[in-house]
Parts: sequence; structure tokens; C-alpha cells
Amino acid sequence: ASHGAGIVESESDYESARPFLFPPPDEFSDKLRTLEKRSEIQRMGDAVVWFTINGFFWFPRTLFGIERHLFAFFDSPELMRRMNTENAEWMLTVVEAVCEVCQPDFIMFAEDMSYNNGPMISKDLFDEFMKPYYDIVVPYLKLRGTRGCG
Repeated sequence: ASHGAGIVESESDYESARPFLFPPPDEFSDKLRTLEKRSEIQRMGDAVVWFTINGFFWFPRTLFGIERHLFAFFDSPELMRRMNTENAEWMLTVVEAVCEVCQPDFIMFAEDMSYNNGPMISKDLFDEFMKPYYDIVVPYLKLRGTRGCG
């Protein structure tokens, strides 16, 4: 293993990891209780409530590893789409659970898809592999009353 190496090389690796990737809300109920407490301060105008979720570049990159992820756009496109579909579905579950206890002011997507000379993928790859999932999640966030996404 090395820095930036992933745990997924194939669909079967993803299947093995999948049970640990998308915990149900009852497994993060302690975090929800913390948000609920912070929302009391937020309602008084003394706090902003937000949380960060792994975006559609970050999530598969973490699983594949840095180099393998960049090849996966071409070598494993169906697995990339599956990962992002399942991540989007899970995000909706998380947002629903969070909105049951508080109203986030904004949500941040962890991505890190550029470096000092520009993006790591083209606009076409973004439009094919990431945008469809943002098009599912972002409108849902707005529907739930979140004022901003970053």
C-alpha cells in the first residue's frame, strides 16, 4: 500500500467494500444529535450549520486510488456510474436524516478535482460522470431549504 492507493480494482472489490460505504442513519445518530444541539444555537442566530459530503469525483477516487481513478473514467465507466449513483442515493438519505433534526445553512461537497495547473478531468468527463448526480442531489438540497451548496 502507498499514499493515494485505493482499495478497489474491480467490481468484485467494490462489492466487498460496499457494505461499509453507505451506513444507515441509525449508525450516525450520535452525529445527528450533535447537529440537533447546534441547530438550537443556529435558531438563535448565533451559529451556522453545515456539513460536508464526499462528491462524485472524491468518492470514487478514494476507492480506486488516485491513478486508478483517472484511468477508471475510460477503463471502468460502468463501475464509476454505479459508484456515483449509489453515492447520490445515499446522499439523499443523509440529507433527509439531517433535515429531520435541523436545517443546514449550506452543504459542502468534498471534491479536490484540480491541481495547480487546472482540473484533472475535462468538462466532457465532468458532464458525463459527475453532473448527472449533482443534478439529482442539488435540487433536492434546495427543495429541503438549504440555501447554498459549495
